[in-house]
Amino acid sequence: MCCVMVDVVLLTKNSLSSVGERILKLCLRSLYLNVPVHRLIVVDGGSTDGTVEFVSRYPRVEVVYDYGTRATARCLGLRLCDCEYVLFLDCDVVLCRDWFRRAFRYFSNSRVGAVEGYPLHIVSSGEYRFAVARSRFRGIFRSELVEGKRAFTGDTLIRKVAVEGISIPSYLHVYEDEYIRCWVESRGFLWLKVRDPYCYHFTQYYRPIDGYYSGYVLAKRRGVSAISLLRSTVLDILLSPAALSLRDMSRILRYDIEKLRGVLYAKLKERSS
Repeated sequence: MCCVMVDVVLLTKNSLSSVGERILKLCLRSLYLNVPVHRLIVVDGGSTDGTVEFVSRYPRVEVVYDYGTRATARCLGLRLCDCEYVLFLDCDVVLCRDWFRRAFRYFSNSRVGAVEGYPLHIVSSGEYRFAVARSRFRGIFRSELVEGKRAFTGDTLIRKVAVEGISIPSYLHVYEDEYIRCWVESRGFLWLKVRDPYCYHFTQYYRPIDGYYSGYVLAKRRGVSAISLLRSTVLDILLSPAALSLRDMSRILRYDIEKLRGVLYAKLKERSS
């Protein structure tokens, strides 16, 4: 294992503003302390807040630009990797101690194509209460709205051969991680979701841009209707005052509106084609 080096793919776009300098610094520190980094390939979406300059201070960094979606950014990052193993790392993730050693042991089985570390989500208490309340009321919706526990590529180590030739549909700004998992498994490899190693994920749910692409994908690939989504929006409006600040309520409402917009756009494209 001492000779193994890893190419790391990190997606950024104004991460200093959205994540914060402290979290980004902790993320990169945990990476270099716990992973044998061959290159850190930063795929930036056009940052204007100093993110590129910040990450460029670290060793063995290569910055490239992609102005599309997370799908196109991940594909570009993968194309630039030449190590046998690739680590997808999110900029709001802090790896646990000995992360790579704990993850790499699973690759003694040649059938393992990817190891997904366990994310310990760090969210505000209000967002947590809201998420719990929402999950309890999900039963009133049609099952098509239940998105399930999809793959998480915030701290995932991948055997490069398992993703050779992958081309992620460009509209998958969300769910691109699940597409990667399905690709790996379709090639006969195992995708392991493990409890050890783990990471701390300083996430923010309900980002409006994610809402738009989430609605588009749900309509395009799962046939979710605007009516089903309106039911979900009504529930969010009823539940959010009990758990959230006005600022968070506003953000979740914007997320729901963008999600509805994504569904409607997908339906319009379907009718016009």
